[in-house]
Amino acid sequence: MPNRTPTPPDQSRHVYILPWLVLAISLAVTYQLWKHERQRAMQELQTRFDSLMDVAGRRVVERMKIYGQVLHGVDGFFAHNSRVGRDEFHDYVAKLRLQENYPGIQNLQFVTIVPTPQKAGHIAAIRKEGFSGYSIRPDGEREIYCPVIYMVHRHIHCSFLLA
Repeated sequence: MPNRTPTPPDQSRHVYILPWLVLAISLAVTYQLWKHERQRAMQELQTRFDSLMDVAGRRVVERMKIYGQVLHGVDGFFAHNSRVGRDEFHDYVAKLRLQENYPGIQNLQFVTIVPTPQKAGHIAAIRKEGFSGYSIRPDGEREIYCPVIYMVHRHIHCSFLLA
């Protein structure tokens, strides 16, 4: 029969506790490493997101400046000519080639300011041009009216008077 020497109770406890202690420490270290890596990945994603948002914001601002220049050009066109007709407006906008050069612009409109005392004369003048159903909408009394006189839609490629 083998000879067993009794182990002291203190030493046998250490034999069972040591693997559990190593496991607990390993799990704690692994958790901390995972947590740190997760935070680093989140910071990396946030930095990339911020960078992409900055680029997108700058592109929007640049595009709006370009579209603003188109509006300044239309303003200059009207300032240069005392009376711009529908055909001239259509030709000018056609030369801009909105669909190819400015894809975000859906249409260009010319709006005139009509003070209340000139409303009836304005309506009569437009009707005399061949638009018998023309009126300023919405109905109602105001100090000034701002009817859309010309509009060129980039997909329709025509100019017309809104009636």
